[in-house]
Amino acid sequence: MGKTQVAVDECHSYSVPEVQKAIKTCLDSLGGLKQFIQPGDRVLLKPNLLQAQPPEEYITTHPALVEAVINLVKNAGGIPQVGDSPGGFDRNIEQYWRVTGLMEVCQRLDVELVSFESSGSYSKQRNGHTYHIARPVLDADLLINLPKQ
Repeated sequence: MGKTQVAVDECHSYSVPEVQKAIKTCLDSLGGLKQFIQPGDRVLLKPNLLQAQPPEEYITTHPALVEAVINLVKNAGGIPQVGDSPGGFDRNIEQYWRVTGLMEVCQRLDVELVSFESSGSYSKQRNGHTYHIARPVLDADLLINLPKQ
């Protein structure tokens, strides 16, 4: 197993250009995003939608981070989608998208929002257990997991 590579850069605001620059600097130091994305690849961005709270609460992935990664994926020739399956008792995904700002970002950038619940799942048996994996996860060519801050 090879060594894990990590890149870190400073980012002092949630302005999309500043966030995008910091992410690009990190990715470039690791060889660039194009080494992972081929033109036409379906790239699923999975934000952390812990609760239906506005970005100012810092509970979910900030929409500026999602927008910056969408831009970078498109620049690399990929076709981004955004999807998640929030936990908890209130699982109204459209409310999460609206309140967190992701719906506005994805509509403006013409990016599909996918609901893991309504998209269906694949079931796999392993060691006496059944695992259900959201269809968009396995249908994507690449999955990018985005942190909450």
